[in-house]
Amino acid sequence: MKITARQYAKALAEALEGVDEQSGKKIVRNFVETVGRKRQTKLFGSIIRNLSEICKKREGKIEAEVVSAFPLEDKERDSVIDFLVGKFSKNKSDILIEEKIDPSVVGGFVISSEGCVWDMSVKGSIDRLEKTLK
Repeated sequence: MKITARQYAKALAEALEGVDEQSGKKIVRNFVETVGRKRQTKLFGSIIRNLSEICKKREGKIEAEVVSAFPLEDKERDSVIDFLVGKFSKNKSDILIEEKIDPSVVGGFVISSEGCVWDMSVKGSIDRLEKTLK
């Protein structure tokens, strides 16, 4: 049975918890060698993404992706953060936003975080209206 990137990341996160820098370097070196011996180096990118996610969750951080037709202005970004603070009962400093541009949303934005999606886009509104009229 092959080990998944998520399983590797979880194991590495657990091994690194509470160790000093020198020990951490040794653990990472052994980890890389082990993954290489198992011929699963193609998983490194996914392992790193999963490890980052695990570490952020342990720190109480919430990641959100915001897709909009145009770059968010400061006021819009603050509104998104305030919205997420209310949804997840977190502090503003705990919300990490990744912005993506997609002209097909036309206006407004779509927020994805923690398995939830809030579509406040013009395209989403039109799609919902179209579905209602059918």
